[in-house]
Amino acid sequence: MMDDIRAILSVEHLATLRGGYDEAAFTAANRDAMAGLFPALAAYGRGVSESFFEEPSGLPACERERCLIAVLTAIGVPTSLAVHIYWGLMAGLSVQEVCQVISLSGCYSGLARTSQGLLVLRQTLEHLRTLAEGGIVEADQVLAALVATDSRGSASETSTRY
Repeated sequence: MMDDIRAILSVEHLATLRGGYDEAAFTAANRDAMAGLFPALAAYGRGVSESFFEEPSGLPACERERCLIAVLTAIGVPTSLAVHIYWGLMAGLSVQEVCQVISLSGCYSGLARTSQGLLVLRQTLEHLRTLAEGGIVEADQVLAALVATDSRGSASETSTRY
């Protein structure tokens, strides 16, 4: 039997990650990553960033991330889900809340999506714990680590990260 997901990332680990988190830098790193994949999408990335990820936006970051975690669970996009799990935790969501959002989303998208979402959550939390223990908390470093591999350990997806 696997250990409870909620015990993977300690309060201290989360505090370390949040202490090094800079929302503007993480938003810029995501926007720049999209533009780097396909420069023609740079304007699109700026528009998404300005509309939904930069202040003032109509939706608080924790609410935005709840929505995105639910959507990404439902459509099954593991790398983007990992990024938004991190983003949600940095915005103030608890691991318990992320578990509930993934589970609720899975009620409407199926058991396979719930299982995949919880697996991505487990792997993301384990990865974040390792990053926190190593003092790797800068936005570009965390993003690079999260998108380096997807839930199967293969090359990361190249889909939109927002």
